[in-house]
This record gives sequence, C-alpha cells and structure tokens, in this order.
Amino acid sequence: MKKQVKRIFIIQYVGYGDWLSISGMARYLTKKYDHVYIIADGGNFDFIKQLYRDDSNIKVVYSNQANQIISSGDGENDILNLKTGDKQSLNPNQNYYNLYRQIGPKLGFERQEVDPEWFKLNGDPCKWKEGTEHILENNASGFYVSAGIPKEYRLDYFYYKRDNESEDRFFDSLNLPEKYAIVSEYGQNILNKDHIKNKDIHVLNINNIAQNYFDVIKVIEKAQEVHLLENSTSLLTYYLQYNGLMDNVEINFHAYGRREPARKCTSKEDHNIFLDMVTFPKLNNWNFIYE
Repeated sequence: MKKQVKRIFIIQYVGYGDWLSISGMARYLTKKYDHVYIIADGGNFDFIKQLYRDDSNIKVVYSNQANQIISSGDGENDILNLKTGDKQSLNPNQNYYNLYRQIGPKLGFERQEVDPEWFKLNGDPCKWKEGTEHILENNASGFYVSAGIPKEYRLDYFYYKRDNESEDRFFDSLNLPEKYAIVSEYGQNILNKDHIKNKDIHVLNINNIAQNYFDVIKVIEKAQEVHLLENSTSLLTYYLQYNGLMDNVEINFHAYGRREPARKCTSKEDHNIFLDMVTFPKLNNWNFIYE
C-alpha cells in the first residue's frame, strides 16, 4: 500500500520579523511532515524562498496553489493558519492567534493549560494581559504556544544558510571605507547619532538597502559600530548570533528607537512583547540604549 503523504500548510503575517520568528517552527515540522508548505501571498515571496532555499522539503507557494494541492484529495493535510480562527481555512481575515494547542498534541507534545483569552492584548497593543508573561514571553513565542509547539524551538531550530557570494557582491558594490558605522532607521524611527562613538566615521543606513534582504549580514559584521532599533534587521541579527551563524559583533540596540508610544522603551524597567523577542535570552554582546 502506497504511503500517504503528510503535508502542513503555514500562513503567517506579512512582516519579515514574523516569518523569521517561525522559521524554527517550520524547520522542526519537516521532521514530522513530508512537505511543509509556506503560503506567501503578502508580497514577500522572494524573501521566504531565500530563507528556506536550503531545504527541499519546505516549499513556498501562493494560496491558489495550496488550494489545488489540498483539493486533490491526495494525502493528509494540516493547516497551521496563524492568522485565523478556522483551522481548516486559508482565509486570513478572522481572528488573531488561532490553532491554540491543535498541532502540538498531534505531534506528541503535552497539552499545555493556557487560557485562550490570554492571547488577547489588554488595552496596550504591545503587551499581553497581566499574568501571562511566564508563558507568552514575547510576540514570537505566542505563535508557538498557540500552535502547541515548544516556544524554545523559535531559537533552537532557527537556521539560515548564508549566501556568501551574494553577500560579497553586495558588500563590494557599496565601496565602503575601511571604517564605517551602520544604522537601521526609517520614517519617524530615527536613532540619536550622539550614541555613535566615532564622530568622524562614515554612517550607512542599511534599511531596505539591499534587493536581497539577507545581503546586509556581511555589512553588519564588518562595521566598526552597529546601531539597530526594534525591527526585522535586529531580529535577524539576534537569531543568527544566537545560533553562531554570524560574528558576535557588538550590537547597540536603541530601545527608544520606535516612536510609536507603545513600542518605545525609555528605561531598563520598560519593555514590550516586541523588545522582549531579543531579550529572551539576552546576548552578552548586546548593549541596550534607553533615553
């Protein structure tokens, strides 16, 4: 009898940081499914393809392609829709976190007793309801808890195969001086340049500077000073450094850099579910700046 193919389809928010944060989950799921399908309808198809290009069991498709595969009736299909309340729907326009403890128990994980109401934000759009921090450590861990998959897998299974040739070409094309500093800022989210130690150094803003998002990795590694704020670039750097996939250059993280009141952190006592993604655990080479 022919073995039945097991597939899982994952839908996620369109933000690069969200996709980076479930990379560990997707890679773990390749151990349990024959194919992991990533549905990319948010204009970030190339980014996701690059993220998983090393693993042929992870396939990036559009939702119409996913529907065709599911409707064929061939094999067993699970849907992990991190944007909707209907576990059998590809429609992303329903609830926030959805598959509360649905996938994990199928994979043999013990069902964790968590009140689904805890996933709701309590007034502040950047904080969980009071009393839930011990389970929902940060925004990214919420994806794992809601799926019933250990939140430690966010870091333990994260991987990105660096494209050294592409990074080298991009680095050379910038024709940078021997010593330079990098910042990552945009819109109203501006860093205070007084925190750059060398006042005469060339400063490069790496936000959206590369056609291939990941080509900035070498630029970060070779900089004499690195100044980041809370966005996908700092999250990528954190995941890579945690797993020893890039040099542990010193990172100056400007916690005040996001100007939205709920995301701006002005003291060590201040935090939110997004900042906490790079503090669980805190890396020794990261310097947090508040003002």
